[in-house]
Amino acid sequence: MAKPAFGIDELTQAVRASAKYQAFDPHLVSRIAAQELGRHRKLDAAVKAVRTRLHQAAGAYLPPNYNYAQLSSELLEIGTEPLPGQKTRLKEMMRLHASTRERIPYLDLFYQRCLEGCGEFSSVLDLACGLNPLAIPWMPLAEGFSYLALDVVEPMLSALQAWFGAAELNAQTEVLDLSAKIPAQQAELALLLKTIPILDQLDPGAAPELLASLKARVTLVSFPAQSLGGRQKGMRATYTRRMETLLASLGLTADFFEFPNELVWRITKSG
Repeated sequence: MAKPAFGIDELTQAVRASAKYQAFDPHLVSRIAAQELGRHRKLDAAVKAVRTRLHQAAGAYLPPNYNYAQLSSELLEIGTEPLPGQKTRLKEMMRLHASTRERIPYLDLFYQRCLEGCGEFSSVLDLACGLNPLAIPWMPLAEGFSYLALDVVEPMLSALQAWFGAAELNAQTEVLDLSAKIPAQQAELALLLKTIPILDQLDPGAAPELLASLKARVTLVSFPAQSLGGRQKGMRATYTRRMETLLASLGLTADFFEFPNELVWRITKSG
């Protein structure tokens, strides 16, 4: 194929010309753009290809016209209330992200069942977090816990940070692309919810490396049991095989939990 008439910078700028994709970590955008650069002669085709992959990575979970300023404002207001009393309004905020919206019907049981017998956690690492940190009031956390939320959507992290500050939580956010970098932070609990299928699309080798390297006493790993449109399409069997293969290759064992639209494995490391 002939060399394209555009470069990486032009492609990256064209992709990020859309407000939706301006929200993504520019390093992630540039990395995917570099991978697609040599596959397309026309700029429009390359832009479409990069945006498609970004959509698969995170964009599919977000509304088309996400108002991050409004989200920050509302979370700032919610955070001034006593933490237990925030639950009803936090559930409404979680509806703005497809992943957490799907978990709302069984949210009251999710952490209770998956973390039963594990005690309280003093530190949490939430990987590719989306709006999942808003579920903090449902988690078995010790007094004075610390929480680190990682994602590639920068303004969403800023909105979460506004809530953390207003609620006076010892919690921070950080922009991080898990397919390119493994977090070095230690935590008692790591959350990797509905993320491995995304990592497999970006880099098939990323998930096993991440699971092997995570420094957490307990790790919750989940997979969606149906598509965002509500179709199952054999996803339960496919993702069960994927997780069983990962566990076997890493010499790990896990406890399994099943919810109406989510499959969860709890990995506990000793020592």
